[in-house]
Amino acid sequence: MAKGWPSSDSTSRIPNRLDSRSCPVARASYRLAPSEMKKLSEQLQDLFDKGFIRPSSSPWGALVLFVKKLDGSFRMCIDYQELNKLTVKNHYPLPRIDNLFDHLQGSSIYSKIDLRSGYYQLRNEKEHEEHLKTILGLLKEEKLYAKFSKSMIESIKDWASPKTPTKIHQFLGLASYYRRFIEGFSKIAKSMTKLTQKGIRFDWGEKEESAFQLIKQKLCSAPILALPEGSEDFVVYCDASYKGLGAVLMHREKVIAYASRQLKIHEKNYTTHDLELGSVVFALKMWRHYLYGTKCTVFTDHKILQHILDQKKLNMRQHRWLELLSDYDCDIRYHPGTTNIVADALSLKEQVELLRKALDTKLSMSTVCHPKTDGQSERTIHTLEDILRACVIDFGKGWVKHFPVAEFSYNNSYHASIKATPYEALYGRKYRSPVCWAEVGEAQLTGPELIQETTEKIVLIKQRIQAA
Repeated sequence: MAKGWPSSDSTSRIPNRLDSRSCPVARASYRLAPSEMKKLSEQLQDLFDKGFIRPSSSPWGALVLFVKKLDGSFRMCIDYQELNKLTVKNHYPLPRIDNLFDHLQGSSIYSKIDLRSGYYQLRNEKEHEEHLKTILGLLKEEKLYAKFSKSMIESIKDWASPKTPTKIHQFLGLASYYRRFIEGFSKIAKSMTKLTQKGIRFDWGEKEESAFQLIKQKLCSAPILALPEGSEDFVVYCDASYKGLGAVLMHREKVIAYASRQLKIHEKNYTTHDLELGSVVFALKMWRHYLYGTKCTVFTDHKILQHILDQKKLNMRQHRWLELLSDYDCDIRYHPGTTNIVADALSLKEQVELLRKALDTKLSMSTVCHPKTDGQSERTIHTLEDILRACVIDFGKGWVKHFPVAEFSYNNSYHASIKATPYEALYGRKYRSPVCWAEVGEAQLTGPELIQETTEKIVLIKQRIQAA
């Protein structure tokens, strides 16, 4: 027996069942370089000396090729594709990795042991004990030797910047597997994901490099996440913006998982209400295995969602989503965006603040009941009061129905201070349609009678404003 290796007779024999109707398959070997042939001879001789292989004249044959390891050495691999096609598969259920993670609740330190050339040390023994000390004891008793040279963290830290879309796919494939541990993953990886799309020119710049380094940093750092203890007291925080959807799952004030994704093309046309409701649906679908069949609380910074179940006028999309919500025992509550720090990773506050400073715009804040704190707001309120007074005089109790016309009149009146109408100053163009939406909705967009009536009302309001 070679030093550091178990004897060949200690290895369990595992039968390989083949289809009885199959014929032996043998393929000619690949052409190898002289250096590879030398390496092949050395490895075959080493395995023969240790008793793992023996000379054979079997009609079955498979190809041999080499794969370079991360440490620079070569691993001999055998191409069993043809043999696998004729092998009778073993059918048994495999446990889900997410469920295995949940069973680890209460533990704080985990160890992963990699058997040295483990393919040649296969055993058919019962499961080892959970604790690391017992595992190491069994390894020593069975003369199994672990290899401690590997370091997944080091391989991630030393991962070179991708230079092709394929390399980006490879990196994001690894990172996406651990995205539940990375807050705002979709937002961070957005610039890199764009480079993998068809028709997009590959241009790796500072923005992409910064996102790449940030993801590597988050993969190598220890996330402060917990495993759920029990099936009650789950809390979900949801948020949405024009960039994507985000959510955080918490249990007894501890973060369990993060989830986020970018908006699809058609979702970018959704209203704010639908986006916020969509973020709730996204979270419930993502964590169904936690939330289904138990009472949970959902927090959103869109106040109107508190009464979504009581609304009567819903579109088809909202009807479909409400059917899904009915399957869950969830209580939707309002949580102001300023305090929703956990899930508000998609907030646009920072971008808006930078834009305000770039445009040299000053925000003047004033309260509803004390407008004198801001002279501009006070003057605007007086103007709106005059308009409403004219509406009350001419339209009586039905003045509320004509308020959109009054608003249109103000927004399209010439202001000497800005030398344009407010609407034109804001949007850079004149208002296109004087349609009174409060009366016709989407039923009619044009029509001589409607236009004539609306024009007369606008003229009347302007006259009253001038007289006042």
